[in-house]
Amino acid sequence: MATDKEFWCDEREWPDDAYGYVFLARALHIVGIGLYGEAWTRQEPLTPPLFDLWNEVAGRKGLKYRSSIGASTEIELLKLLRKHAPDKVELEDEEVLEPATKPLVTAEAFKRYAAPRGSSRIVNKVMTAQTYRAAVEVAEEENVRRQAAQERLAAAQNALKAAMRDGKLKYVLLPLVGGRFSEPKPPEWWNRKEHDRIFAWCQMNPLNPFATGVGGDNFQHVFVDQDDLDYLIRALNFPKGDPLMLASSFDDLPDFSDPERAQDEWVQPDPADFAVMEMDDWTIEMVLAWIIWRDATEVVRFNRDYHKLLTSPFEAQFSSIAPPTLKGIQEQLDWYSNLKDGFGTPDRSYLTYNSALKELKSALRNELIVADGMDLHSMKSRKIGSDEWKRLNPVVGDGQAAILVNNFDMPIFGDILFERQQVVEKWPADDTLRTNALHDADAPSSQPPQTMIDRIREEGGVAKLSGGERQIWDAIQAIGGESSLPARRADYIEAIRKAARGTLPSDSSIDRFFGRFKPKT
Repeated sequence: MATDKEFWCDEREWPDDAYGYVFLARALHIVGIGLYGEAWTRQEPLTPPLFDLWNEVAGRKGLKYRSSIGASTEIELLKLLRKHAPDKVELEDEEVLEPATKPLVTAEAFKRYAAPRGSSRIVNKVMTAQTYRAAVEVAEEENVRRQAAQERLAAAQNALKAAMRDGKLKYVLLPLVGGRFSEPKPPEWWNRKEHDRIFAWCQMNPLNPFATGVGGDNFQHVFVDQDDLDYLIRALNFPKGDPLMLASSFDDLPDFSDPERAQDEWVQPDPADFAVMEMDDWTIEMVLAWIIWRDATEVVRFNRDYHKLLTSPFEAQFSSIAPPTLKGIQEQLDWYSNLKDGFGTPDRSYLTYNSALKELKSALRNELIVADGMDLHSMKSRKIGSDEWKRLNPVVGDGQAAILVNNFDMPIFGDILFERQQVVEKWPADDTLRTNALHDADAPSSQPPQTMIDRIREEGGVAKLSGGERQIWDAIQAIGGESSLPARRADYIEAIRKAARGTLPSDSSIDRFFGRFKPKT
């Protein structure tokens, strides 16, 4: 049976997410990233206990006697010092007496056994007093890091616990062998003081939900509802203050029960406010977006600041927006590939993600452009050499910035930045090759309005649609365009709801869309 460490180290062994449910362990990481962003390391569940080297008496902190901490703790201190300050490691010999032990013998042999042998001397290598003091200082710094990690973990766990306890986050159980998910379980099962045992392996016993074990007979995997989790993340990601306090109660969460009111209150950010073509540096996601589409309005989609405003907690349709990640670029490409003549223009084929990445790496290897990154070994920013790109690949992140790993999947660089001017000069924009028919729809139409897209152009183009309107418009394109819509209201509403991505639009939202953009006769 796996240990806690084995469980959290090997995510490949976790049960798959399915049917709109997310495994609790993955949900913990998602909430952690929502609360702390890049400060969440995914190692929080593996954080060791704090070093217990001090006593506190009458409010004063004093170091324990070295002889009282135990050999195992001293070994851990030595390992820590070798990791963080190897130049301060000095060892000395220490002799210890090991009493002789008599072998197990029969009565006859015992009579012949000689007198007890004397004790033997063993020489151990131990830290000098000066090295031990240095190790204590490093341990004190390590405790600060561990304490912060434990607090991040507690905040993420408390957020999930409070949301499930308050009925904001539905959860179900799945037998360890797989099969059918249960019906949503009672919120009161999470009305408990201690929850660490549940998060150890993310299992619960439905026959005894308050059992003290972490697994065994009758235990089942815990999963949470994907849509509820999405709402929770948007709620946690924007309020300011102490995450531990935010996670303690969900009475003040935005009310998502009325998506139409939330949509009315939300103001879509203007891409022009972010001026990506005036920035000095671009992330690797923005660079690949430029190579594929050669259009600033596509690049800004993958600017994290813009995306954060675009996915405001008051925007009920956020699930249909591609994240500003390498995976998001692929999702955006997949989405565009399904738009066939939806904007009244010839369908275009786009440069594939792999082709764009190949072009980028070729330019880097040939020093046509350069990139800087944070060396994850030295934690210093430096230029990434052209020869290094032969064995570096970006990890397709989901909800976090890309990092570069080597051929053994070891993280090498983070915070990868490119000089925008170099990128634009290497891959110049070509107005005659508009790679995305979306932007043709954004231009004002000089023709009399005859179709729905003409009406949208009159109102400023697709880019001016609200999040909910854009979701409905994208669903219409997925169906095959407005010409493919059924004639009857009930039929086209059903078709749009089936094709919509993310939270399903309400009937009244679809009616308002048609009332605003229905072609004039």
